[in-house]
Amino acid sequence: MAAPMLAEFLGGDAFLGFIAAVSFATILAVVAILLGILFKQYPTFFYCGDCRFTIEY
Repeated sequence: MAAPMLAEFLGGDAFLGFIAAVSFATILAVVAILLGILFKQYPTFFYCGDCRFTIEY
């Protein structure tokens, strides 16, 4: 909670919006990785350059 309040204090609404967008993107990335691990899709996140193959475990 300190980062949004500091952003609003230092930069106003524009900087607060930027900090909120970065926070939201970080949360989405973490959820996507966790869902990928849950459904065993993580090899495609890291090894799939052209996505013509899948790695079976």
